[in-house]
Amino acid sequence: MRRAAWLLALLWLGGNASDAAAFAVLLAIVLMVIANAVRGRKWQVYELAFVFFAWYAAFDHARFTFLAAVLTTPILAKDLTRSFFPEFTQKTIPAFNLLIAAGCIFVVAWFLKPSTKLDERMATDWPLQTIASIQPNWRTLNQEHLGGLMDFNGKPSFIDTRWDIFEHHGEMKDFINILRLHDSLDLLDKYRIDHVLVRQDESLSYLLEHTRGWSILRQEGTGHDQYTLFARTPGSAAACMAAPAQATPMH
Repeated sequence: MRRAAWLLALLWLGGNASDAAAFAVLLAIVLMVIANAVRGRKWQVYELAFVFFAWYAAFDHARFTFLAAVLTTPILAKDLTRSFFPEFTQKTIPAFNLLIAAGCIFVVAWFLKPSTKLDERMATDWPLQTIASIQPNWRTLNQEHLGGLMDFNGKPSFIDTRWDIFEHHGEMKDFINILRLHDSLDLLDKYRIDHVLVRQDESLSYLLEHTRGWSILRQEGTGHDQYTLFARTPGSAAACMAAPAQATPMH
């Protein structure tokens, strides 16, 4: 239920791909309910199983939203056709096909942006220069949504958005506790973390900024997209905690 509430809350926040996926899930559910309220039908057991499994998976893990779309789109199309487009003729079929094709072209044109605009957006939303400065021998705790970009650039990361994978190994729980300031410094020592890359407005950022043994290497971005790269101060007690060679491996 907590994941479902989170997905519902995304609808009202707006601004990124996850929000668009949440809106699409809710819209599909609403359309399916309305279509069956307008003109109901007898459901097959396998159809009910597919629908409930699809929406449960979408609410449980955001990545399964696209699986839910694959499973439920044929059923939703059948319901909409039965309720709102009961009869097609030789005149209406070409017109409807043209409408669908025009809609597809519009969506493709909307999402495909010139490379210059993509580069500008990337530079605005992501700390590209800071990620480029990360060294291979660093043990960097990163904001989870930066993990994929760090891996793409060959930089070692602590975590990424494949949350279910890290949850099985206990790293997700430790990562959340670090961000929520539950024994953060002890957990950083546990993983021998010597660098931290997080948003400036994170509580962890405030903690490290006011903790002896940690210093700011660089900052990048503005507003909510401002990131800070912290490093253990050489020679400090905090730096000595990260010195031993044997440590929990980084990804």
